[in-house]
Amino acid sequence: MIPNLRQFFTPWYLFARLTPPLSYRFLVAWLTLGVGLFIGGIVVSVVVTRRTSSPAWRRWWRILGSRAAAAGLLALLFLFFRYEGTPFFSMRLWMLLWAVGLVVAIVDLLWKLQAKLPAVLQEEARRARLARYLP
Repeated sequence: MIPNLRQFFTPWYLFARLTPPLSYRFLVAWLTLGVGLFIGGIVVSVVVTRRTSSPAWRRWWRILGSRAAAAGLLALLFLFFRYEGTPFFSMRLWMLLWAVGLVVAIVDLLWKLQAKLPAVLQEEARRARLARYLP
């Protein structure tokens, strides 16, 4: 069943203090996304940063891992509030704000990857070339 998209932008739908229970499929999808982001973020922060040699790449992967772990933890926290039916914290607005924040974090990471990282890598390469001639 395809939901009516206009209802997502009405205040009564987003700000309903007591939302109906989640369907089983949505609950499993939300739980899988939250656990996947959390565990994936921790794995990226720990494993990938140790295998990367460049400090700039290490920093970028660490930021990616910490943001993914935080997004997963927030998703699981909002799932808990929604499952328990907490009046204020189970509003659909929180998941909308979480999704907007996740998109902003992804865009910021991509911007750092495209705009800032090449300049930092060039600076690291320049310093490595100069370090050969220093005592």
